[in-house]
This record gives sequence, C-alpha cells and structure tokens, in this order.
Amino acid sequence: MDEAVYAAGPDALLSVVRGLPDQAEHALMVGHNPGFEELAALLIGTECGVTLPTAAAAHFELDVDRWSEVCAGAGRLQWLVTPKILKKNR
Repeated sequence: MDEAVYAAGPDALLSVVRGLPDQAEHALMVGHNPGFEELAALLIGTECGVTLPTAAAAHFELDVDRWSEVCAGAGRLQWLVTPKILKKNR
C-alpha cells in the first residue's frame, strides 16, 4: 500500500511505477481518476485519452527491462474490463 497513489496525478503515479522493485515482474495499482486515466494515456503514448470508468481494470504490457525505465509510450494496453462488460457477459 502506497499513500502516494491516492488522488495522485500521472507524474506521481509514474514515479511510483518507476520505484517498483525490479524483482517484481507484475504490479497491481488501484486508485482514482483522473490520475489513472492520465497515466494510462501516458503509458500508451496517446493524448486522446483512455476511459477508465469506476471499477474498471486495465492490463498494460511495458516494453522495459527495469521499472525505472518506464516512460511515455513504453506500454501497450492488453485488455480493459469494465463493469458494463462484466454485466453484459454474465
């Protein structure tokens, strides 16, 4: 748990990602918008934005060897699941 994530903007969230231990192959971040939508857009290198409604889950693959190397455009959105999609597929 990292208090720096709560209500953080994309730069603060990116700092949290860059500070993850390199032995961790995966990370799960939970937080609030608009910071997470802005981080998502930054990771995939787009300014048009990514919509992450409440309770959405997004999976990004990052093309880096170390967490400290994460930068704008280093990620690819692999999947996005929203409550609407889950409800529709019950």
